[in-house]
Amino acid sequence: APVVHLHRGHLEVYFPDLHDEEQFHWKGLQLLQNYMYGHPSTSLLFFPYSPAVNLINHSKEPNVKLQWSDSTKNKDWFNRSTEDLITNENDHAGLMMELVALRDIQPGEEVFLDYGSEWQEAWDQHVKSWRKPLDSKTHRPVEPFQNQQKLPTRQDFQNDDIEQLPLNAMTVCWVDFDDVEETDDPHVFRWTSDHITGDQTETRQCTLISRYERNGKYRYTAEMKIDGTKYTFTDILRRGIDVVDRPYTANQFLRQSFRHLIQMPDEMIPEAWKDLEQPVEESCGLYMAESSIPNSGLGMYTGKLIKDSHPIAFPDIAIQCTDVDENSKLWHWRVEKEYDEDKPAWLLDNYYWNPPYTGAEMEATDIQSIVPGIGMLANSHTGSFNALSRLPFRDNTGIRPQTDPGAGSSSTYHGLQYMAYNGDIAAGAEIFVEYGDHWFLDQEERLGTIPLSEDFAEADELLVKVWETIGGDPMADGAQQKWNEFLSELSEDEDEERVFIALPKNLSDVEYVLDYGTARYSVRDSIKPIEWLEQNGRCLDNIKPAVSSIPQAGYGAFATRSIRKGNVVTTTPLVQLYRDQMVIMEANDANNPKSEILFVNDQLLLNYCFGHDNSDFLLYPYSPVVNYINHDQHKHNAELRWSDLPYHQSDWLNRPARELIDLDHTGLIMEFVATRDIKPGEEILIDYGTRWQQAWDKYVENWKPNPYYKRYTPAWEFNDYTLPVRTIEEQKVRPYPENVFIGCYIASSVEQQAGAVVDGKLQYQWEYEPRLYHTTLDMTKCEIVERYKEYVETADSIRPVGELYKVRVWRHHQMSWIVTDVPRRAIEFFDSRYSSDLHLSRAFRHEMDLPDHMFSVLWMKNIVRIEDVDANEDTTATGDEL
Repeated sequence: APVVHLHRGHLEVYFPDLHDEEQFHWKGLQLLQNYMYGHPSTSLLFFPYSPAVNLINHSKEPNVKLQWSDSTKNKDWFNRSTEDLITNENDHAGLMMELVALRDIQPGEEVFLDYGSEWQEAWDQHVKSWRKPLDSKTHRPVEPFQNQQKLPTRQDFQNDDIEQLPLNAMTVCWVDFDDVEETDDPHVFRWTSDHITGDQTETRQCTLISRYERNGKYRYTAEMKIDGTKYTFTDILRRGIDVVDRPYTANQFLRQSFRHLIQMPDEMIPEAWKDLEQPVEESCGLYMAESSIPNSGLGMYTGKLIKDSHPIAFPDIAIQCTDVDENSKLWHWRVEKEYDEDKPAWLLDNYYWNPPYTGAEMEATDIQSIVPGIGMLANSHTGSFNALSRLPFRDNTGIRPQTDPGAGSSSTYHGLQYMAYNGDIAAGAEIFVEYGDHWFLDQEERLGTIPLSEDFAEADELLVKVWETIGGDPMADGAQQKWNEFLSELSEDEDEERVFIALPKNLSDVEYVLDYGTARYSVRDSIKPIEWLEQNGRCLDNIKPAVSSIPQAGYGAFATRSIRKGNVVTTTPLVQLYRDQMVIMEANDANNPKSEILFVNDQLLLNYCFGHDNSDFLLYPYSPVVNYINHDQHKHNAELRWSDLPYHQSDWLNRPARELIDLDHTGLIMEFVATRDIKPGEEILIDYGTRWQQAWDKYVENWKPNPYYKRYTPAWEFNDYTLPVRTIEEQKVRPYPENVFIGCYIASSVEQQAGAVVDGKLQYQWEYEPRLYHTTLDMTKCEIVERYKEYVETADSIRPVGELYKVRVWRHHQMSWIVTDVPRRAIEFFDSRYSSDLHLSRAFRHEMDLPDHMFSVLWMKNIVRIEDVDANEDTTATGDEL
């Protein structure tokens, strides 16, 4: 059989989101995948096309085997790369394969081929997980109707004597305007064709209106739309009508249909084709180095060009911390310490993101979202940012509070992605995220006066005017004097202090600033040579997230390239914290210091911190993907050490923990180092310590499911945009779990509409707005009043018909109002406050152990007195030495 060669990507099915211009949804693979031959090591797939070859089935006891044919003419293709063949030989087939008998085969005996162990495993798993389609009770094959002369018409809707078409079927009529007769009505024609209508090239969807019989043959009247105009055709013979499946309702379009290629033997795949097996040898794409913003510490830089709207780095985790300030107050009250509400609860006050940017604002009354990686390590610039975040997705990797002790012990917020914004990001450029002007105003006492976004804009306008006054020539007579007078006058205006800071102080720089703007000028050193980053920074994309191989661990971190023994896997700064900042408290009266205050649990963040058995001092790592690194006491392939970067404040090892806690910045940097050679795709594992292992083992041994979560279903499991949302009336019969509520994304522009009063309620029409789904700022609780334009038969299809909704919303705690034409994409399910497994009171909590040789004596409890320590002495020690 000659074979057509394709790339795996050619068989992927995507559909654009009609209500989100930035989204394309992956919907599965073409049916053709089941007839393709391939191998796990290559992107190449092969489709054989000789008679009956595609009908050969699978058996573990085959009677034929697969091999390349000696008749193949293009033998040089075996030495050419996958990319070369796909790109340069895409207009013709060039290879031929053979199926060779393994034994004598008798006439009439079926031919069988072994599809491979991966195919068999995939099929067994598919059979195990298969469920009936949602339309299984109503879906029927169309073939019986295709042979039926008497078809149902609109007149037969109430006629029980004739079988109606199923919802998945429709009629199409063969119409050619060369074979019709005109009537007195320009929109009515008489069908007169005597052509054979076996093909569907001239067919259009039609509605059968009526039927009559003449000379033993049925004739039909049908309506159809052609270019938006409705026409009626009479006297259509049965041969001019066909019954077909509606688009995307045939069985091959089921989303859960089995798809898997047939595996080729290893010996058929030459080395040149193995593009999926080759180790990643790319240079580093993400660096940590000193920021180009003066006095801003470390920053993040790209190591390659990032196209506009493309991902900057691997997606990361978000860790939600609940009611931090409230818990701090209650803890102080419980231990009878003075509580200062104006003092930050912890150093993370400078780093957390507001919950609408992580989709967590409904988790609790107050949420601080910790977003490591770009979310914490990248700096911000009020006048120029080049990175925007997208909401994470929710996933518990199958870990449930009803059955798994690991429930609630790791974050379910994953895939938080930063994208290049407002243009391409050059290789070597510093990444700037948007903190917002308000953040810099809140930090003004610590950071000093900084120009805000509007100040840079005003500075740009002033420069244009000044440039015009000097005639665009800085060397002209009087130009320098005018420039000096302009700066002097502006510097004396207190209201323009920020604008003055934004302006260049040298006239010779003005021409450059006019081209690039004052914001870009303030960080003109923000694009570094790659050589500088290699020498002065650390690579941060050696690891990426994926589902862990460790049971109950959720996600893990995996090597993106080969890492030699002794080399750095990743480097991370550390936030210094204290154990009492992790507590979650509860009180009968949270406003009364004398009320009973109880300890409930620790924040989930504790599980991502490093500490020591003899200390309350904690360190939280926050570089990209580092929070995904899991534990294996015996098979770990990495270990920890202090960094030798000049930005690591090694003198902090000689300072007491309580002194470090009071600092308003970080200073410690730690590295994960390979203890053996690590291959690409291998999971990175460290030893969390004996104390952690013992705590986990004891927890698992004593674990029992929390009865409160017996009926708990995570809200995100309902966020399949291809499935309809139940209306208020439908929920009376089939309610959603008590722990979920429905939210709708309603753009602020909707409120600017005039609106209309319908049945005593204000009514608006939904409209899309760019970046609507990037945060939950425009999400509000809603009720589903009505669902329309729905087509149930495509609910399980790869492309369901997009139903629209009428919803009732409550905005700004005002009276409710109605929004119509809301798409399914704009409706999302959320966990109600304090209902997700984040709030499991018995969930496992334990910090990881920092090795004894790294943990300073001065951070420990009751070991030595500070005054007895020589300031010049190394105060780190092993446990044995202590």
